[in-house]
Amino acid sequence: MPFVDLQSRLGINVDRWLLLQSGEQPNKQAARCHAFEKEWVECAHGIGQTRAKKECLVEFEDFYECLHRQKTHQRLYAIRQQREKLIKEGKYTPPTHHTGETDQSP
Repeated sequence: MPFVDLQSRLGINVDRWLLLQSGEQPNKQAARCHAFEKEWVECAHGIGQTRAKKECLVEFEDFYECLHRQKTHQRLYAIRQQREKLIKEGKYTPPTHHTGETDQSP
C-alpha cells in the first residue's frame, strides 16, 4: 500500500486509462477489443516491461490492430484503388445500386 494514496485523494483512476477495454461497459457487454487486451495483459503480467515488449509483441499488435484497425483500412484502401483502376480501364462496371443514382423503375 502506498504511503500517500494520491489517486483516491484526487479522485482519479490511472488504471482506467491503461485498461479501457476491461472497465465497466454499458449494458454489461464486453468491449470490442476486450479479449485482445486480456491476452496481452495476461502475457505481460509479472514479467516486467522490458521482457513484455519483446515476448508479448504479437499480443500487443493484435490488441493495437483491434483498437485502431490500420491494417484493415489499408486493405480496404487497396481494394478501392484496384476497383477504381478497373473501372477506368473498362474491365469492371459497378452494379446500378452501387452508382449512387436513384432507381428509375417503380
